Amino acid sequence: MSIQSKIEELKNQRDEANDVVKATAEVANSIQMLAQQGFKFANETNSIDDKIKLLIQTIQSMANDAIVYHNEKEEHMKLLDIKISLLEEVLMNTEEEAKSNEVIDQQSAFSFDKHIEEDNEKKESLN
Repeated sequence: MSIQSKIEELKNQRDEANDVVKATAEVANSIQMLAQQGFKFANETNSIDDKIKLLIQTIQSMANDAIVYHNEKEEHMKLLDIKISLLEEVLMNTEEEAKSNEVIDQQSAFSFDKHIEEDNEKKESLN
C-alpha cells in the first residue's frame, strides 16, 4: 500500500469518525438503554428513597457514558490527525528526496559526459 493511499484511508476513517449523525445515534442508543435499565430497577422496588437513588444513579451513568464516548471519539480523531500528519510529512520528505536524487543523477551524468569529452579531447590532441 502506498503512503498516499494510506493517507486517503486514514482521512476516510477520520471523516467517518467525525460523522455527527452516526455519533449522535450511538450515544442516544447507549443512553436509551441505560435509561430503560434504570427505570426497570426503580420499578422493582417499593421504596421511594430507593427509586430516587436508582434514578439519580441512572442519570449519572447516562452523563458519564456520554462523556466517555465523547472523550474516546476525540482521542480517536486526534490519533488519526497525527497519523495523517506524519504520513504526509513522510510523503513530502520522500518526494523531496526523490527530486534531490534526480538532481544528483543529472549532475553525475553531466559530470560523466564532461569527463568523456575531456578524455576524447586529450586523445585527439595526442594524435
